[in-house]
Amino acid sequence: MINNENEKYTTEKRAKEAIKLGIGVAIVGLVLAIGAAVMTQKTFGQQDDTNALFARLGQIGDVLGGATGPVFNIVGMLVVYYSLREQLRANNDQNIAIANEFKRANDEDLLNSTKEVIEATKSEIKLQDLNIKNCLERIRTFEDDIETNRALEYAESEEEKIRARLASLDDELAELVGLLTLAQNRVFNPNFPAAYKFYIVTRFYRECIDLLMPYMKIQRVVTMILPEDIGNIDRIISIKNDSLRDKYDAYRKAWDLSNNL
Repeated sequence: MINNENEKYTTEKRAKEAIKLGIGVAIVGLVLAIGAAVMTQKTFGQQDDTNALFARLGQIGDVLGGATGPVFNIVGMLVVYYSLREQLRANNDQNIAIANEFKRANDEDLLNSTKEVIEATKSEIKLQDLNIKNCLERIRTFEDDIETNRALEYAESEEEKIRARLASLDDELAELVGLLTLAQNRVFNPNFPAAYKFYIVTRFYRECIDLLMPYMKIQRVVTMILPEDIGNIDRIISIKNDSLRDKYDAYRKAWDLSNNL
């Protein structure tokens, strides 16, 4: 909208400049024509004929050439200068238009690829729904399961099995973590096109974060779970919680960027 108004203003300005130059050339030409006509007429108060007048002034070609030549040269230089200036402006406008077109195409490519990442993340969240729930349930009951098996002779081996099952469930979420992290980085990249910022932030929250809302991780303050056993589920819940905490600011900043172009 603003770019169109600027282009319209520039075009109108150049048209006015061209009209002014044309009027100037016309005035100069008119003055020269009048001057030539006057010089070929009888002088006021005298009865000299035209031949007598030119006899005093010299050859007509020399008189008119000497009088009008410099003026025409100056006018010609002005016309050439104006033409070159307009050509340079046109070239510059064309370069700007090409650059803007490349930027628009790149912005649209980035938008479409980010939409694809969000869509893939949404599909993976739905696909991993059962694994997420099972993993969270294993975390919730982990220490109780350990305590239950401590009285057994093979408690140590059972503990390793419990830990291994938890780690196995967590490993299943690796692809989801990768997609979710990629989507978050794309959406909140400072260089993401401002025109699409609010749209893509809204879509990320609606199609990714909202799907993670039912999931939460319950852990005691003191836990026997090793960080490497639940690295992926930790990352998923952290992204969800961080996104929810910053949701208002994210929407506000995206709205401001999208509307202050």
